[in-house]
Amino acid sequence: QNILNEFYAETISGDGGMPGGFIKDLVLRSYFGRKFDPQMMPILSRDYTGPNHQPGEADYKLALKNFQEEAKSGEHFLGSNDNMGWIWLGAKQRANGLWLYMDRAPPYGERALAIMKADNIDEFFEKVDWHMLFVRLYKPNLWGGKAKKFPYPIKGRPDYR
Repeated sequence: QNILNEFYAETISGDGGMPGGFIKDLVLRSYFGRKFDPQMMPILSRDYTGPNHQPGEADYKLALKNFQEEAKSGEHFLGSNDNMGWIWLGAKQRANGLWLYMDRAPPYGERALAIMKADNIDEFFEKVDWHMLFVRLYKPNLWGGKAKKFPYPIKGRPDYR
């Protein structure tokens, strides 16, 4: 639990707000349409409002708002609840691309990008370091079960790499 607190502290070491770059596009892809398949994975929506039906800034804002609402509602979380008080944000590779999803248990075998306190989701969105999620997306960090060492780099703790 202490390691998870450090992982969380590193996750919320930013300024929050709108993500940038590839994470911004993943949020759009995963939460713009707010439709989910029977496995609780997002369904791609391309009903964008920008010029030539491309994503506009309003679409990105709507996707981030939907992401926040999904985190608070818990309606479309994958898997089971481990009752540890965390919401895990993971990235899942599917045949049609990479998708973000949330769960209440560690995403074993997937890419864990961040955790949120289930009782204080607003803190995550106010302080998230989106670049850290991007770094974790590309680091080798698949969760395969109980680990002897924490599988993520933590600032100032090289022994956990």
